[in-house]
Amino acid sequence: RIREEFKPGILYLVDHGDLFNHCPSNFLWTEQYIATRKAQPVQARFPIGEGVFNIVVHVRRGDVYSTHADRVHDNAFFVKVISAVHQALHEHFPELSVQTHMFSSAHPRSMSRLKIDLSRSFGGLNITKMHLDQATTPMGSSGFHSWIVSDLLIMDRSRFSHLAGLFSRGLKMTTPFRYSTSCDDTWISIDDETSTFSVDKFKSAVERHLERRRDFPPQLLK
Repeated sequence: RIREEFKPGILYLVDHGDLFNHCPSNFLWTEQYIATRKAQPVQARFPIGEGVFNIVVHVRRGDVYSTHADRVHDNAFFVKVISAVHQALHEHFPELSVQTHMFSSAHPRSMSRLKIDLSRSFGGLNITKMHLDQATTPMGSSGFHSWIVSDLLIMDRSRFSHLAGLFSRGLKMTTPFRYSTSCDDTWISIDDETSTFSVDKFKSAVERHLERRRDFPPQLLK
C-alpha cells in the first residue's frame, strides 16, 4: 500500500519490511544491482552471446524440501513447464541455441540423494548442466548472478527467486506467489494447478525480449 501511495518528501516507517508489492520500485532494484556488478564484477556460469538463449531453472530443495514440501514445486511441475518451454522455443524460434541450466542446493549429507532425484526426474530433458551447491546461493555469487543475466528464469516458490526476478531484465515464469508476480510484461504466469502457461503470451514475451536485448545485451552484466 505504501509503495502505491508514496509521496516524495515524506518519511514512512513500516513495522514489517516484507511487503507484497515491490513492482513500483522494481527499476530501483535493477539499477542498484547493475551498479553493484559494475563495481564488483561477477562471471556468469554459462556463455552469453547473440544467438544463445539461456534458461535458468531454480529448483528449491535444500533449505525447506524435507520439512516444508508445500513451499516448493515438485519435480513433475518443472518437467511439464520445461518441456513446454523447449517445445515453444523450438517451434517459434528455431534459430536460437537454447541452453537450460538447473540450479538447486542441498546439505552435504543430502547431496548424493539430490543428484539421484534430479537425474531420474530430468534425465529425459535436454538439460545443459545441473548446478548443485551445498548451500543457498549467496547474492554476490556467480550462481545468483547467472539467474539474473539469464534470458528466462523459471522460478520456484522462493523469495530468492523473486529477488532475482526483480533484479533481472530478462523473462520470468512463475506461479502466483506471496509477492506480486506481474510487475510488467517480462513476467509470465504459470497456472498453479495445471502447470501450464499461454504459449501465445510466451511467444510474444520472447519476441519483445529479443528486441530489448539488442539495446541492452546481457554481456554488459556478464
